[in-house]
Amino acid sequence: MQTNVHRTNSDFALQHFLAGSCSTPDGAWALLYGQSLALKSNIAHGDTHALRVKAKEVKLASTQSQSSEYYEALAELLEVQANEEIMQNNISGAKEELATVYSLMAELEPQCKYKDFSVRERLELCRQEEWLGELKRRGENMMLSNVLGISYDHIETMRQHPEFASEILPHLMTTYQTIRTNINDPKKLMASFIKQPGFNMEFINKTSTLELEK
Repeated sequence: MQTNVHRTNSDFALQHFLAGSCSTPDGAWALLYGQSLALKSNIAHGDTHALRVKAKEVKLASTQSQSSEYYEALAELLEVQANEEIMQNNISGAKEELATVYSLMAELEPQCKYKDFSVRERLELCRQEEWLGELKRRGENMMLSNVLGISYDHIETMRQHPEFASEILPHLMTTYQTIRTNINDPKKLMASFIKQPGFNMEFINKTSTLELEK
């Protein structure tokens, strides 16, 4: 599920796929700090939307009615007003996301080795250990990729999921065994992997005719 409506990242992604991709608490804190800066910038940019709307209203009020300039100003105002609901939802979502980022940073803070240094210093000091852990993990994923036939980046993503050991890994082992068992029977092999959604959905195919009033 990739949809993040009105947000850059979900709480789940922030915890497991962003912070969870790091090797050290300091590295995770640094990544989240970068996210916080981007979100604060987005929020500040969004907060100027009301000023843009007000500017368009003033421009319209000061323009002679029925003139071409009047209709141009009206069109500009309607354009910014049309995005009002989306903009407010985006700002609200960014504020929610920022609150999650701050919460995760606070949880990581006591675990950080370099928490007593300035921000720029701690970001630099954690790099060697963070890169060490990341390069080890990349090597593991690439070696596993050669064995499992799954691209190393997908292996990395799967390992970041909190249910990797309990759900994903057993599923992969079952899949591997199924493939080995049915490798000489393609029809049976494909039948074993017919995708079934985890929910019920009824599709109604119905042809409707739109009658236009003359």
